[in-house]
Amino acid sequence: RKYGIGKFLGIRSIAEDAPLGADGQPSGPAPRVGYLFIQYADNQAKIKPEKASEQLYRYASPGAIKAGVKPPKLSRIQDRKGWQQREANTKKHIRQLVVNQMCVYLQRLQCVREPYMPPP
Repeated sequence: RKYGIGKFLGIRSIAEDAPLGADGQPSGPAPRVGYLFIQYADNQAKIKPEKASEQLYRYASPGAIKAGVKPPKLSRIQDRKGWQQREANTKKHIRQLVVNQMCVYLQRLQCVREPYMPPP
C-alpha cells in the first residue's frame, strides 16, 4: 500500500504481452492497457485504473487555488513512517482546534448581560 501525496502525470496506454496461441507464438497484436502515472518525491508509480479507484482520491491544494501559497511536499513511495508522523501531527492540530473552539463556546455561555430595556 502507498500513502502520501503525489502529482498526477497523466494516463498512458502501454502494450502488454500478447496472449500465446497453441503453437507458442503470439496470437495477434498485443492488447494496450491504460495506466495512471503518479509522481512521488523519489520515483514514479504506475497504477492500473481498476486499482486507482480504490487507492487514489483527488486533492486540490491551496497552492493550486491561491497565488503565493506553496504546493504540498510530495511524499516518498513506501514511506509509512513519514506518513504516520504527518497523520499524528494533523490529529494533534485538530484536537487543539476543537479545544479552542470549546473554550470560545464556554465563554459565550458564561456571559451574562442585562436585558434590553423596552422603548419608552
